[in-house]
Amino acid sequence: MKSKNIKLGILNKVVELETRRGHLKWKVSDLARLSKVSRPLIYYHFGKTKREILVSSLEIVSSEYFGLNQERISMLKSGKGWESVLQTREMFLSKPAFATFYLKWRMTKSPFQEIFIKIEKQYQNSLQLNFPHFSKAKIIALHAILQGVVTAPFLTADALNEIFELTKRL
Repeated sequence: MKSKNIKLGILNKVVELETRRGHLKWKVSDLARLSKVSRPLIYYHFGKTKREILVSSLEIVSSEYFGLNQERISMLKSGKGWESVLQTREMFLSKPAFATFYLKWRMTKSPFQEIFIKIEKQYQNSLQLNFPHFSKAKIIALHAILQGVVTAPFLTADALNEIFELTKRL
C-alpha cells in the first residue's frame, strides 16, 4: 500500500475517533488497532502525542480537502482545476468523516477553528491566482460552489457536468 493511502487510512480513523468519541477521548492504541498499523508508524507520520496527531491530521485533511498540496496546486496551474475538485469529491465520498470533522472544528471556537480559517483563506488565495479577474465576493461564491460539489452525495455525473459548464461562465 502506498504511503499516501496508509496516511489517509490513519487520518480517516483519527477523524472517526475524534468525531465519535470526542476531543482527544481516544487512545493511540485504539487508532493503531482501527487503522491496522503499528503505533510507531503513527508516531512516524503524525507525531508522538494525541494532540500532535490531531493537529497533523487536521492540516493534512485540510490540505487534501481543499486541494492545497503540491500535486493539486500543479493541477490547478495546468488548467485541471475541475479534475482536482473531482479528486477531492472522490476522497470525501470514500471518507465522509472528513467533512464532519471539518465542519465540527470550523464551527467550534478553538485553535483548530483558526487553522481552518487560515486554510480557507489559502484556498481562496489559490482560487484568486487562477481567476485574477474575479472579485473577492465571486471567489468566495466559487469556494462555496466547489465545496458543495465536493460534499453533495446526491450529485449525478450529469449534474456534475452541468455545474462544470456553469462555473466556466463565472
